[in-house]
Amino acid sequence: MNAVERLWRALGRRDWDSAERQLHPSARISWPHTGEIFPDAEAYVTAFRLIPGTPRITVERFVADERHVGVLVSLQREDGERRCGGFYLLQEGRIASGTELWVVSGGREVPPYRR
Repeated sequence: MNAVERLWRALGRRDWDSAERQLHPSARISWPHTGEIFPDAEAYVTAFRLIPGTPRITVERFVADERHVGVLVSLQREDGERRCGGFYLLQEGRIASGTELWVVSGGREVPPYRR
């Protein structure tokens, strides 16, 4: 099991210390959809810690080679489902950087030109 798998399992258990250990202390994780860049492991894990309620995280797929990992995750909250496509770079067994693209499931209508 790689650091990304361990990260998402820990986030699902709300085991913040274990989640933070999967990231290099200076790991940079970006969320382009909101423009946020988390400059270190603590800031990234804090973003999940602040999610209200007890969301349910389901890991749907992992794709990995030695240094790169892709993941598809769903996060179920009382107000609906969010989905994440995440792409990470591993270094020395931990996450060094990543980009996560989050969307609200069913949050947009199909554009007229594709109907």
